[in-house]
Amino acid sequence: MIIAEIGYRPGEAHHVDEPVGPEKNIPATPQRKREETLEPIAKFALGVYRYNPKMDDFTDTDPVTGNPLRRTAHGAYALAERTLYYEPEAPTQGLAAFVRYGRTDGDVSPLLYSFSAGCIYTGLLPGRDDDVLGLAMIRARAADKFRQANAPLEESEVAVELTYRARLTPWFAVQPALQHVIHPGFDPRVRNAWIGTVRLELTL
Repeated sequence: MIIAEIGYRPGEAHHVDEPVGPEKNIPATPQRKREETLEPIAKFALGVYRYNPKMDDFTDTDPVTGNPLRRTAHGAYALAERTLYYEPEAPTQGLAAFVRYGRTDGDVSPLLYSFSAGCIYTGLLPGRDDDVLGLAMIRARAADKFRQANAPLEESEVAVELTYRARLTPWFAVQPALQHVIHPGFDPRVRNAWIGTVRLELTL
């Protein structure tokens, strides 16, 4: 598999006035100390990928042999992740969001495209500074050739997830999650589903 990506990570604007030598020393005020604890999320990227092994086309065949044509799977994607807000008195807490979109060749890949978006808030509840609340959705569109070869199939599958990661001790965290899936597996015979999970994290 080959992946090529070009990305951009914006820096923190206030870093331009940080001292570069003794003659430009800037006092370390309480506000500046709080800012220096902030690790903002910021990334914008475009990428392409290609799988080297060839796979059978879902519908196209060789006119002579009748065998499926062999093609390589490839696609492209774009993503953006950004801290939208952080609490002035607690810069490690705040709201971040992401958006991602990926598109495939549609010839040998079951999905034509997928789109996902979501947000997380760290420290939303008072006294729970390390807890994380997350909400996300993803929509996957089945490729036309895949639907034709496996008819009948729904056009898309949609999933929405709500999760909360609670750090109970410095070494133990619990993360329950609830998902609602519409058209699971693109199968019209399968009813929409509710899925609940619990993840346990133990740090040794």
